[in-house]
Amino acid sequence: MGLWVGVALIFAANILLPLQDALAKDYVAVLPVWQVLLVRSLTVLLLAAAIGRGPLLRRLPVARSLPAMLVRSLVNLAAWGLFYLALRDLPLAQGITLYFFSPVLVALMAGPLLGERAGRAHWIGIVVGFAGVALASGAARLDMSAAAGLGILAAAFWAVTTIMLRVIAVGESALVQVTVANAVFAVATGTVALVVGWQANGAQTLGLALAGIAGGAGQYAIYAAARRISATTLAALEYGALVSGFVLGWLFFAETPTLTVWLGASLVIASGLAVVTAERRRPPSPLDRAAPVAPVTTVALAATASEAEAEAEAAPDADRP
Repeated sequence: MGLWVGVALIFAANILLPLQDALAKDYVAVLPVWQVLLVRSLTVLLLAAAIGRGPLLRRLPVARSLPAMLVRSLVNLAAWGLFYLALRDLPLAQGITLYFFSPVLVALMAGPLLGERAGRAHWIGIVVGFAGVALASGAARLDMSAAAGLGILAAAFWAVTTIMLRVIAVGESALVQVTVANAVFAVATGTVALVVGWQANGAQTLGLALAGIAGGAGQYAIYAAARRISATTLAALEYGALVSGFVLGWLFFAETPTLTVWLGASLVIASGLAVVTAERRRPPSPLDRAAPVAPVTTVALAATASEAEAEAEAAPDADRP
């Protein structure tokens, strides 16, 4: 059951995150990227606070994984910065292809770092999915350059964040992770806003906030999925976002997919089926045995916060001789 819940969560994320991009596309063309990210992050933080309320606020300072979550958020921020620097000199198709190189790196790292070694079926799914991405994005070849190097480095950073996410998700709720990640983004982009100033008007800010709701829900879905499926499967299933992106481009902007796009999308779908089949046959890893069975709700979050507070109160006594 956990596998199918995880797959459903990734499926939802693959719709919600491209939906965020579609809603924000017009704003990105006229506003700085950091401003878009700031509105998104603040919107998600407000939603998280409204859902988690007191238990969430009490949990944050005592979360055992807080340092790791902060590091992961900074690595993620660096990945986005490198990716946008790469896109200044790269065709979009090549940038997309480099972005989706991350699952290949995750599969290489998951074995030695997490004990989740990718089997033959996993690798077939990953390679077929990457081929589908390359075909659909129109990137016939990857010309190596300084910009391409930045893109590959960004993909490596994203792979590291996926590995960290898998470890952190076992012991921490998705809501806490979403809150910490967006707090780091808000501080970083808010600092830029204080220096540069604000350009968006009220209507643009509202539109970005609506896009942020979709993006925040997609982010939550990925974090919740990470406690149910392996890092390799998690990363590989994100290829499906490419299919959703093309469908939303057709619905929102009348962008008619070409034959190569449909062929590439078919390969991506086939790769997803192969990876899910491989995940069903994968033997349990130490992370699977450590992951909680019950879904994370506000009630569960409150219980976790209470346990953490009790441990904090008992800690001084345990240290006494």
